[in-house]
Amino acid sequence: MSRILNTSEQQAIRALAAKGFSLRWISRELNINRRTVARYAAAPAAKCTTPEGKVTAGSRSSCALHAGVIEAMAADGFTAQRIWADLRATHGFEGSYEAVKRFVKRLKARTPQRVWRVELQPSSLTLHSLTFSVTVKL
Repeated sequence: MSRILNTSEQQAIRALAAKGFSLRWISRELNINRRTVARYAAAPAAKCTTPEGKVTAGSRSSCALHAGVIEAMAADGFTAQRIWADLRATHGFEGSYEAVKRFVKRLKARTPQRVWRVELQPSSLTLHSLTFSVTVKL
């Protein structure tokens, strides 16, 4: 199982690799497996910036730039798959379907469910009407 390095170790690997040190040397100096060093040296640094170059508050979701569109489409009842397809077609979205699915799932968890209550007069209740329940989904 591979080890997940903290940010300072990742930055050290990238800095030493950029200066031209060998992966074997970096591995020996930092006491980290050579394969782990190779994986982090080859991986691009995580970007937390908008296309305009502004630094975001730690948001790593590729959906953050399209949050308004995603929220509106989810409110209209579209599935995550349909939202992902529309984002790719009309907004040039390059993120994965899984990212959109996670974003929509978190969005739905924050949104309270609508509860429909049917109130009847006490005289209209019968034993027969108590055996049925109605569920309405929008």
